[in-house]
Amino acid sequence: QLNKLLYGSTDITTSLNAGYCQDATGLTINATPSGGTFSGAISTSNFDPSSLNSGYHNIIYTYTDGNGCVNSDTTGTNIYPAAAAVITSNLGSNYCEDANSINLTGYPSGGTWGGSGVTGTVFDPSQANLGSTDIVYYYTDGNGCTDNDTVSVTVNALPTVSHSALADEC
Repeated sequence: QLNKLLYGSTDITTSLNAGYCQDATGLTINATPSGGTFSGAISTSNFDPSSLNSGYHNIIYTYTDGNGCVNSDTTGTNIYPAAAAVITSNLGSNYCEDANSINLTGYPSGGTWGGSGVTGTVFDPSQANLGSTDIVYYYTDGNGCTDNDTVSVTVNALPTVSHSALADEC
């Protein structure tokens, strides 16, 4: 802080969050005064969480003024591992519309399910749209990182069956 009082102010001004998921979209970090350099976790003003390992990372902005006085400011953020959702149910690729319901399971547990014919954690082919449909497992971890896994299945209509009347026989 003494350097700031003697040589002016250097400040990283950004909407940098306390943490990012590793698969989050990058952003540009602005710092004042302009013309300084970034170091630490990044070497430019482009902050891309996917380029960093999990953990806490410092971002340092250093500025040298026209008098040769140097000052820096440090901020930091956590990088959380990307979430990874996986459907673990043994789903087939084709079902007749009158097939039995299937209990859905995913890893890690605690996610939610979506798709035609899905209610809670059950896929019921009789409630699904006929044809191709996606069953999706959505997962959000404790850091707010999200992922999903999708399995496509086909629900087939039952065939139409008829027969002609049989003649009376003795």
